[in-house]
Amino acid sequence: MAGTSVLLTVRPGESGQGYVLRMASENGLRGLPFVKSGLGRSRFHTLDADDAARISKWFGAPEGELAEALGHISRDAAKTGFSYAGQEIGRSYFLNRGRPRVCPRCMSQHGFCRAEWDFVLVVACPRHACLLADRCPVCDKAVDWNRPSLTACQCYSDLRGWKAQSVVPPTLELAFAQWVSAFVTPGARDEAAVENTDGAGFALLRLLRPLSLGAGLSLTYALASACQYPLSGGGQRVKKKTSLLHGRQVLQAADRLVQRIAQGERIELRVSQRPVTVALLSEAMTKATCPEDRSIALSILGSVLRQGGRTKWSGQYGQLSQLPLF
Repeated sequence: MAGTSVLLTVRPGESGQGYVLRMASENGLRGLPFVKSGLGRSRFHTLDADDAARISKWFGAPEGELAEALGHISRDAAKTGFSYAGQEIGRSYFLNRGRPRVCPRCMSQHGFCRAEWDFVLVVACPRHACLLADRCPVCDKAVDWNRPSLTACQCYSDLRGWKAQSVVPPTLELAFAQWVSAFVTPGARDEAAVENTDGAGFALLRLLRPLSLGAGLSLTYALASACQYPLSGGGQRVKKKTSLLHGRQVLQAADRLVQRIAQGERIELRVSQRPVTVALLSEAMTKATCPEDRSIALSILGSVLRQGGRTKWSGQYGQLSQLPLF
């Protein structure tokens, strides 16, 4: 590693692992496996803040800045709380750092991997109104961090030339991605090229807008779990919880549940994993940074605890104290 020559800092909103891959590419190294080998790590290791000190010396980024970009996601971090891109998050599985996604247009235009792409529920790019890509259209293999370079698939196809699947805004996926991006990327709203991504047209985003990122993620997963996603007629449940389809199902299920509550419809909650749902709601409440986090999570948590694993909420006798916020 002593022969490296290109020393650059982490770009605003850049993924930590993406930064290391970018630096490896610019220094003529053989991707992340070469860097991991220098760290004494397996090629299957996911880089974490614990690796920041040594990587900082190799590539020049300030250690604290790099540690924040890589995130505190290791098992040891569970004791003090997980964090990523400078934000506290409730669970490590809110992130998808093993199976990366990319926006080919962002890669072509900006040349780096965005931190927001590492969140499981971020499945679209609000800057280019397209879905993220997680499979190579040439070799049909999943995108891998252990690829030859920043812009090359394992089959050496240039991901900057991949065709992105465009979507017509506004969509829930674009609005949610913009909400996450506003937390992890300075000036994200100013650089968004897509209009109407503030979430005003979606019940879930109206609920999330005043919340912290960690509380909002916990609440979204809890709502989706409570209504047993995928919704009726919405397709089969996917096993891989890091897939793009899984992320879209969670968002759609949570949004539909909030919408029905807001409209006063009678709904049924089927909490098959009640301890998990209660834990997520408790995290959203106890780790809240504003009163809205606490009151919304508390009202939903109270309903689940009072009614048990299965309950019905009626618009006429609504139990949500924060119903006007929807």
